Amino acid sequence: MEQLPEPLVWQDKRLSHPGKPGRGSNGLIIMIPVAVMHAYALDEAEKLKQRISSEFNCAELWLTEFSPLMGYACGTGTLGLAFYKEN
Repeated sequence: MEQLPEPLVWQDKRLSHPGKPGRGSNGLIIMIPVAVMHAYALDEAEKLKQRISSEFNCAELWLTEFSPLMGYACGTGTLGLAFYKEN
């Protein structure tokens, strides 16, 4: 049977495994890439990016627009946040 990966959670301003603040299962501090997305809400997205930058230690931090389809489906003013763990 395939083993599921350990869950990741925000803990102590870092992405971590539960019970291991700011560290992965190998004991190393986890730094993650983060993207802030927006639908015609650049000012609010820049504020969110600043907040993320000040509160978290990101490997990379991008600011981008949603695709036209996502903007249409979610509506003007929508903000999004995406992140992932690199292996």
